[in-house]
Amino acid sequence: MKKVVSLLLIAVFVLGMMIPVAAAPAAGEKQGVLKAFDAKSVIISVAGKNTKYTVDAKAVVKRIDQEVDFMDTAKKGMVVTFKATGSKLTYINFPNIGAELQGIAKIAVSDQRVTLSDTALAANADAASVDSNTGEVTQTITTRFKELGYADCDEFVYDDEKNLTLGDLILDKASVKVALNGKALKVLTDKAEFDPAVVGDEVKLVQTKTLYTMVFEGAITDNKDAEQSDIEQILKVTYKKMMFEISTTETNFLPVDADGVVELNGKETTLARATTMGNFWFVRTNPEGYVIHADAFFREADAVITSIVKNTVKVNVIKNGKVVGNETLTLSAGVTIQAANGKELTVKDLKVNDKVVITTEPAEGYKVTFIKKK
Repeated sequence: MKKVVSLLLIAVFVLGMMIPVAAAPAAGEKQGVLKAFDAKSVIISVAGKNTKYTVDAKAVVKRIDQEVDFMDTAKKGMVVTFKATGSKLTYINFPNIGAELQGIAKIAVSDQRVTLSDTALAANADAASVDSNTGEVTQTITTRFKELGYADCDEFVYDDEKNLTLGDLILDKASVKVALNGKALKVLTDKAEFDPAVVGDEVKLVQTKTLYTMVFEGAITDNKDAEQSDIEQILKVTYKKMMFEISTTETNFLPVDADGVVELNGKETTLARATTMGNFWFVRTNPEGYVIHADAFFREADAVITSIVKNTVKVNVIKNGKVVGNETLTLSAGVTIQAANGKELTVKDLKVNDKVVITTEPAEGYKVTFIKKK
């Protein structure tokens, strides 16, 4: 069984959270982020460069295709489409936005675990922990079960000379087969009666809700001191049981300390850049629960190679189909490189514009330890 652990960090911007939806710029138009504004001027960032424009009295102001009031519509962070003549803004088109919320800003750290189980008690579940002083939710845990189908099994627990336990299972009853000392036994339902004509050739499959046990007509062994390992030498039980994939997500909501250190691949950066670029985090808090170190890196992150020279690779990081930033990384001496089908490759097989997933390892100085072509 493979245990998969994924730690995602999501910034929860609960003050003024917006989802820009802007039309693509036409000829003569530019697109940028609205950084600041008042009734007479705006500051728009294009490709990271801030430019201030005065708002022309005759400027056309629209949201998508409808004329709107500038001050009623403008919000910081919007991706706007605009035209300017010199330093004068002559046209601006605002996108729609998502939610505008208010409250305390925190980050959410989600630890995702996936395991396999045969439990018949599978049930989706949600739980939450609340701060007794503030009433704020500090942690949520969600558990989701998914049926994977029946799997072959030969496990049992020896109880005594005539009884054994299979467990809490969803069982394919018709698949149950039992052999004792090489001889096949007839498997009966729990309501059937043993045939007294031949003692010891039958066994009952007993179901109590989801718990399955087996009761033997004759003694499994005459050895009163027999243990599990002894019984496994003489008894074979096979059956099919339903398997489940259990996905558990534990999310902790944490404030960031004013002096907290935020890093991306071992280099100090802003929380915004680390949140946007990194897809896996180690987070450390002080005793009061404030984040003092957010250590972001890549765990099979989507990327496109833009340059590769010897042991240095440059990539554009992709999220939701868009480039969200770029990073220059060093390849580990033992880097694993694979084709989409899992075939082993070498650095020479990597090309510019290759779409890949890429992993960096903190224990190796955030060098690239895994690359797989998509």
